[in-house]
Amino acid sequence: MKRMRLSALLCPTLGLLLAACGQTPTAPTAAISRAVTYAVTVPIDARSSVSSLERRYGGDVTLFSQKAGFAVVRVGAQTAERLRGRGGMSVLSEDGATLEPNSGTYRVRPSGSTIWAGGSTIWAGGSTIWAGGSTIWAGGSTIWAGGQYGPVPGNSGAWTQIGLDRVHAGFGALAVHKRVRVAVIDTGIDLAHPAFTNILAPAGDMRDFVDGDAVPQETGAPGDVGYGHGTNVAGIVLQIAPNAEVLPLRVLDGNGVGDTDEVAAAIVHAVDHGAKVINLSLGSDTPTTAVTNALQYAADHDVYVVAAVGNEGRQGANYPAAQSQTPGTLGDHLVGVGSVGASGARSAFSNYGAGTEIVAPGENIVSAAPNGLQGAWSGTSQATPAVAGALALALGSDKVNPGLLTPALLSSADTSNPAAGAGRLDLPRFLGTAAP
Repeated sequence: MKRMRLSALLCPTLGLLLAACGQTPTAPTAAISRAVTYAVTVPIDARSSVSSLERRYGGDVTLFSQKAGFAVVRVGAQTAERLRGRGGMSVLSEDGATLEPNSGTYRVRPSGSTIWAGGSTIWAGGSTIWAGGSTIWAGGSTIWAGGQYGPVPGNSGAWTQIGLDRVHAGFGALAVHKRVRVAVIDTGIDLAHPAFTNILAPAGDMRDFVDGDAVPQETGAPGDVGYGHGTNVAGIVLQIAPNAEVLPLRVLDGNGVGDTDEVAAAIVHAVDHGAKVINLSLGSDTPTTAVTNALQYAADHDVYVVAAVGNEGRQGANYPAAQSQTPGTLGDHLVGVGSVGASGARSAFSNYGAGTEIVAPGENIVSAAPNGLQGAWSGTSQATPAVAGALALALGSDKVNPGLLTPALLSSADTSNPAAGAGRLDLPRFLGTAAP
């Protein structure tokens, strides 16, 4: 696995054929061995430089942003031990830096997935269904024939539950003039999938922070925990907001595991490259300074971050969703999302309680899958892009105040079912509140 320091950067498989027959992959490949690394997050100013930080801390600078006011230096275990001796386990007091675990701290834990063939029948003509943005709204409700969501019929029940049919039918009333960029920070996507024809950000804006290049292509194979995760998530964003533009940023490997510095770097990159919404269908057991700083940078630029609360079925959200109720601008721009099923009740796998601000359908959601296929996934990861898509719809209107969307999103949620655990996304009410 290629990892580059910042100063150096400035025919289907047999497994896929089996999956295409409708079998659910159950045997993940062996996890990729990861060197144990730590992240030193340090405040910087105009006098700071990559080379001086690397000399000072004895590692590689993987994030350096004077706009955001901080940098991250990746160090090995032995160097981390020396740094602890200088100032303690977590705070290097002489310069306000923090030292925290870095390797494998963020991950996805899908509740379940199935990949199958027939993708060509769903995605054929993708240029008319998915791309072209505004052309889909000329007919508006034509994609909702007889109560069925035409592009992906299997999602009709889930999308009707949140009022997507009514929103699409009356979309012109929102006076949409802007194409909103949504950063999907995940396992990458299938860049050649017909579902993404003409709706991806320019190639020069994409990044793969795992391999250190500009090609955030899904890697791995069916059976790997994270394989297809980002492709599925990006497809869901576009089902809710077909006029969105997706910026894929890869921070997780095929096993759905990623590092603190890469997640933080991707958030900063998304803000700097015009994203207005960031989807984080991933999480960590603990907060990290680097990612918290990146989230604050996003909030300071009125960029919304939507994060999955996690799939352990326990009380309390994973991070960063758990920080969604932080006072101030960070909490105002961070939304923690849980999952509900067809009945509207909380999904058994969905975390709940503190940090879960809103819920959306997250069971058996059909979307794009690698190699031009389609697949159904379950998890809070699938509920999260539904909310990200909702924000993209609102931000595409010239009638909204981009800094005041969270109150509109939460106050408009449907709270009629206590079993949901939180208010359920209600698209018509949200858009009516956000863009009256």
